[in-house]
Formats: sequence, structure tokens, C-alpha cells
Amino acid sequence: MLSLIFNIIGFVLDILGVILVFVYGLSPTMYDQRNEVLKLGALDEPEIKKARRYKNLSLIGLALLITGFLCQAASSVISYCNK
Repeated sequence: MLSLIFNIIGFVLDILGVILVFVYGLSPTMYDQRNEVLKLGALDEPEIKKARRYKNLSLIGLALLITGFLCQAASSVISYCNK
């Protein structure tokens, strides 16, 4: 039963992660370590905030994918150990 719960949680996290990565993408980094714009030309403040939001949400999506995978892997281990 526990393995089923872990499997469902992992599946849901994977789906949410895929949706976030699909919508917000894993775009190339626009900022270096000091948050300076690397792109030529001037960017206004709303555009910089939007880029940060997209970057953060895409990283959250990636983290959800990894967490979902780990939950599904744990489900498989639990299922195997209970046999």
C-alpha cells in the first residue's frame, strides 16, 4: 500500500514538473553570478522580473521532476522489498 502511495505522489509531482517546464522552459541563463544582464541592449525592470520568474518556475519544475522520480524509485524499492 505504501508503494502505491509513493507511486501516485511521484506521478503527480512528475506531471506538475512537466507542466512547469513546458510552460516556462529551461532557457539559457540571462544573468551571471552578479545578476548583470549578459544580453546586449537595455532591458527594463518588468522584463528582468519576468525572466527571473520564468527561471525560478522552470527550476521548481525541474525539482518536481527529480522529486517525483525519486518517489517512484522509492515505490519500486518498497514494492521489491515487500515480496
